[in-house]
Amino acid sequence: MRKRNLVAAAVLAASSLLLSGIVAAPAAASDKLIVWADDERGKQLKPVLDGKVYGGKTVEIVTYTSKTTLDTAFQAATASNGPDILFGPVGESVTAAKKR
Repeated sequence: MRKRNLVAAAVLAASSLLLSGIVAAPAAASDKLIVWADDERGKQLKPVLDGKVYGGKTVEIVTYTSKTTLDTAFQAATASNGPDILFGPVGESVTAAKKR
């Protein structure tokens, strides 16, 4: 039951961010909103948000096999190839916008 509540809270938080326009747009306008997540959160976000259109942007969920892999990719990311939103374990990196 607790895991179900956490998933619901994560989906609500992601939806709120997507709908509120808080996430900064990339320097070059894009028609995608890229969300990176570790495997645990990615497999729960994908069926709910992947491919959906919010504010003219199509959500794309990119799932990494582990938090370590996600962290490594994020550290190597640049403004042009990084995510708009990053999901990881609560308390470590719930959401983060890659500075553009």
